[in-house]
Parts: sequence; C-alpha cells; structure tokens
Amino acid sequence: MSRHDEIRDFLLAEFLPGVPANELSFDEDLVATGILDSLGVYVVVAWLGDRWSVPLAEDALDLADFRSVNTIERFVAARLADPDRTGSPHRALDEIRAD
Repeated sequence: MSRHDEIRDFLLAEFLPGVPANELSFDEDLVATGILDSLGVYVVVAWLGDRWSVPLAEDALDLADFRSVNTIERFVAARLADPDRTGSPHRALDEIRAD
C-alpha cells in the first residue's frame, strides 16, 4: 500500500467513516470541504508522528501541507528526507480558523 493510500485510508476512517476510498481524491481540498478543521489537523499531525515518526518541530507546519492527501504525503516525504526542517503548527491552525 502506498503512503498516499495509507493517508487517504486514515482520513476516511477518522473523518469520513463509511465513505468509499474512491470518493476521496488525492487532490481534494480537505480544509475547503470541511473534512479537516483545526482539531482535525492536530489529529493528523499526531497520527503522522505515530505512523512514520515524522519529526515535527514546534514551527514546522503550514496549512498548505494539509490541504489534500497529496500535500500531506509531500509533507511527510520532506520531513523524512530532512528531519531538521522547522515551522509552526500554530500558524497552520490559525490559518484554518481564519478561513
């Protein structure tokens, strides 16, 4: 199973139970559609840390990293490739609240 598939399956199980996998495209905007809100981002961040031991510095996150399955996967790949990257989870959550 690809990382994209694992991310999509997690999102479906956690936020869209009962929705078939083929109904959530890898490019669907999770924030604009209301699938993810600020609490949802925290849930995803915690899962990423547990699932792939993704290093998450205090200021390592940006809302753009959580817009779709594709952007989450790119975020994971980048963090695994360069664990020293930094950014803020609070900035991402503040951007969601502002939407």
